[in-house]
Amino acid sequence: MSNRAKYISLFLLMIYIKSTKGQTIDLVPLYNTIGIKVTNISTEDSCKVEYKLSQSNIWQLGYPPDKISISNIEQFRGSVFNLAENTQYDVKVTLYEGASAKTLPIAQTTTLLSPDFNHKGDVKWVSPTGTGNYSQNNPGSLASLFLSGQITCGTTIVVKDGIYSTNGLQLTINNHCTVETPMLLIAEEGASPVFDASTIITTPWTPHPTISGLYSTPTPSGSSHSNICILGNNTLYPYPSLTANGLLGNYNLSTLNFGYDGFVRDENTIWVKTRTGINPNDSIVKVSNAHRFLTVYGNNRNAYLKVKGIEFRYYGKPLLNNLGSYSDSYGATVFDLRNVQHVYFDSCRFLFNTSDVSFTNQCNNLTFQNCSFKHNAGKWTHAMIKKSNDVVHSLFTTVSSSRARGVETAAISVLKPNPLF
Repeated sequence: MSNRAKYISLFLLMIYIKSTKGQTIDLVPLYNTIGIKVTNISTEDSCKVEYKLSQSNIWQLGYPPDKISISNIEQFRGSVFNLAENTQYDVKVTLYEGASAKTLPIAQTTTLLSPDFNHKGDVKWVSPTGTGNYSQNNPGSLASLFLSGQITCGTTIVVKDGIYSTNGLQLTINNHCTVETPMLLIAEEGASPVFDASTIITTPWTPHPTISGLYSTPTPSGSSHSNICILGNNTLYPYPSLTANGLLGNYNLSTLNFGYDGFVRDENTIWVKTRTGINPNDSIVKVSNAHRFLTVYGNNRNAYLKVKGIEFRYYGKPLLNNLGSYSDSYGATVFDLRNVQHVYFDSCRFLFNTSDVSFTNQCNNLTFQNCSFKHNAGKWTHAMIKKSNDVVHSLFTTVSSSRARGVETAAISVLKPNPLF
């Protein structure tokens, strides 16, 4: 065979390989949506998605997916929305390369059925002052239950009404749970239990001798550097310093130049000042005493962890690192969920927490429904936080009152997420 013939054969082989390289469609169904991933793309410019009920003949146009690159591999990612749960759908994808169009084989999947929060398996009842055997009429302690190691797949914890001071719980998932054997933490029917991480300040407030409207009192034990301070029903903004400091942009509590009623705190003292000059001795003042409600070590297991009908409030005490550390502190979070799959929240209330629910490492199949999140500490969420972390928290310079001011109050945060829908 001549060299020319070889080159022609090689060219035709390359065309054949390119034309037969098949794109693949991966569908990830949820309750009212379906995630779409199209791989093995290279020169395709755009992508069109159509979908329909499997029993219907009418196709509907979906939102166009985005072309992205993950680990230098290009793919299309998108979703279709407003679907019925527990229903079978067909998905059709058309790829475009210039004026050339290619429709891939139709893919099919079924959306999921909404999670079930009914009592299952081994039911244990808890109450704020419980010391019993975890029966309905003789409830036990939630903290003791977590320490006992009795919480495994198939355990339902029913939380009776009342206000709980429980915090710092830990749960390690050693085995895969299933839909039939979930772990539930749910309010008793008709109850509205509250997990409250606050300390009421009982020491008297002393007015400042020269700054009008400024009051101080010792920081309650266990509440140093709290990022939550509630004066009556008013959430106070955590100012970076008591008086003007050039390293912090001169924003300070004495002049209230953020425009909000506020407070400053360190490990020993807390100061408050309001625009109307409220005397805190005439109000109830609360600060946070807890860093976490629950930390889950998932070990990449399916937990089917379900939480329903509970209120969590005032979790806002950071953990400070030594001066000069790469990170100034670890911020407070109600739920710290690590490398865990299948987590569900329904009808929960998160009020005045530094952060509410965080997911780190790979965490898939996460559902929030009918939940509410509230924190009204003001608009200056980034103002002096970055500056104080970068400038004054070192071995050479520090402003203690500005340390660990976690004002960025995320409702749901995902760190190092798995790139899957």
